[in-house]
Amino acid sequence: MYRAGALPRTNCRAGNANIYSHSQLKALILKTGKCMDQAWGPILNRQGIDWSPPGYAIAAKRGRGACGDYPSAGNMVPYYCPRNNTIYASTSAMARGNGNSIGYGQISSWHGAIISMMAHEYGHHVQNITGILGSHWQKHLGSSSKSGRLALSRKLELQATCFGGMFMRAVASSYPVTSSGRGTLYAFYARVGDFPGYPRDHGSPANNNRWFRQGWEKNKAFQCNTWLAPASTTS
Repeated sequence: MYRAGALPRTNCRAGNANIYSHSQLKALILKTGKCMDQAWGPILNRQGIDWSPPGYAIAAKRGRGACGDYPSAGNMVPYYCPRNNTIYASTSAMARGNGNSIGYGQISSWHGAIISMMAHEYGHHVQNITGILGSHWQKHLGSSSKSGRLALSRKLELQATCFGGMFMRAVASSYPVTSSGRGTLYAFYARVGDFPGYPRDHGSPANNNRWFRQGWEKNKAFQCNTWLAPASTTS
């Protein structure tokens, strides 16, 4: 996996999708999902990894997936289910929020922010088919410490954020992600992550920003190896 190198420049024009329109956002998610296939598939195949694309289940409001409800109660985040290699998402929850959770659209109305989060979920698919997710689960089961399990979860999530940064860089010229758009993504990732009162399972906003930037600026798979990173960068 870590010998796979950089994601190649990938042609992926987003257009002007409105994130508050279910049909438009769903179409954009499925379209850019194919772009993620084009970016990740070849570099993983070259390393002898048996690559296959994930499935998608995109609901306007809510649904029931193989790993539970989407969105989960009071939450708005999409999720990747390794049981059936499927990414689940609610367009309304992501755009407008759900319960006490604000939506991504309340941080930025630009569709690139939501697509970068879908690239994060795709990163979990990459982790799954390369064995990283399985290794994480074995370490999770072997840990008797709640803090140890949360630390493992943060490393897993922040690596997926780094992979998402790699993808957004790969499509930057065509999507396009302008210098202003890049700034929007950096600011976006400084506002997502763990906050006081919630489980520390995704990493602080500062470290989400750190690892998204790492993926964008370095664009090398080995640069996203959060498992060997200092604990201060995965807190």
